[in-house]
Amino acid sequence: MEPRTPWRPVGKGGCRPSPAYFYMIDNLLECRRESGFPSNGEFFDEDVNVYLASLLTSHVFGTSGAAATGTIMHYDIPLFETASGETDPRRRFIIYRANADDLLVRLGVFDNPEGRRPGSAPHMAMNRKAWIGRGKAYYSLAWASAAETFRRPTAIGNVMSKLSTGFERYVGILSAMRSSCLNMIPRISDG
Repeated sequence: MEPRTPWRPVGKGGCRPSPAYFYMIDNLLECRRESGFPSNGEFFDEDVNVYLASLLTSHVFGTSGAAATGTIMHYDIPLFETASGETDPRRRFIIYRANADDLLVRLGVFDNPEGRRPGSAPHMAMNRKAWIGRGKAYYSLAWASAAETFRRPTAIGNVMSKLSTGFERYVGILSAMRSSCLNMIPRISDG
C-alpha cells in the first residue's frame, strides 16, 4: 500500500475516493475542533495540521524516514552525542526532528512514550510531564538546527517552533484522534 490508497467518506454518496492523506487531515481537523483546540486558535497553525497529517500518514504506510535512517534513540545522552558529532546542521536537524516526531506519535497516538511492550519492566521512571518536556526540547533543537541550516526563517523551521511551543496541545489532539478516528482503545487491565 502507498499513501495514495483511496478512502471514501461514509455517508457521502457520490463522493469520489480520496488519498489516505485526506482521511488524516479531515479527522485531525475534526479532532482539533472536538478537543477544544481549533486551528488558528492562539496562533496561525494550519501548517502544523499539514505536517501532522503527513506524519501520521507516513507512520501508517511505514514510509517514515526516521526509522529507516536509524536516527531514533531512546536516551538523551546518545542522541546529543550523535547530534553534536555531526558537522552538518542539516543532519542535526534530521536527527532532532526524527526523535521529536517519534516521541510525539508515541505519546499522542500510542500513549507509550517508552515504546515498550505492556507489562514489561520499566527501565526509566519518567512521568508524562518529563516526556513532554523532552519532546518540546527536541523540537526546539530541530528549530535551532533549521535556522542554522537555512540561515533564514523557513516554513519547516516555523512548524518546528510551533510544535515545540504547543507540544502538549498537539499530544492532546493526537490522543483524541487515537480513540475517535483511529479506533485504538486501551487494553482492559487484568483486574
